[in-house]
Amino acid sequence: MLWIKAFLQLKWIQTTGTMYSIVMLLMKELLTFCFFYWAVLFMYSIIGMVLFREYEEFGNFRSAAFTLIQTTIFKGNYKVMEEKYVTGNVLVYVYFMSFVVLNVVLLLNLIVAQLVHAYTKYN
Repeated sequence: MLWIKAFLQLKWIQTTGTMYSIVMLLMKELLTFCFFYWAVLFMYSIIGMVLFREYEEFGNFRSAAFTLIQTTIFKGNYKVMEEKYVTGNVLVYVYFMSFVVLNVVLLLNLIVAQLVHAYTKYN
């Protein structure tokens, strides 16, 4: 809560007043982005649980979502994934590649577009 109070005090400082105004305009866009991100993450976690339930990374919803979050920030252990998923199954590669492309290309472009939209609303 302290950081929220500190952030609210930024509007009184002249040099950070512009940043404060843009961030406040951006809050609605950030909530929209979070909604889309969590919807995609939820959908892919459920699909991963159904398709790959024999692997411990997709044994339950929490671990499936955590694995996908690690994949989103590129902290996933890809060597372990390759060793486990070398079954010749094309579905594994389609699943992970579509998730990475959807997150990196579409969602990253969505957040950049929302930043630009908030900045143009400010000016």
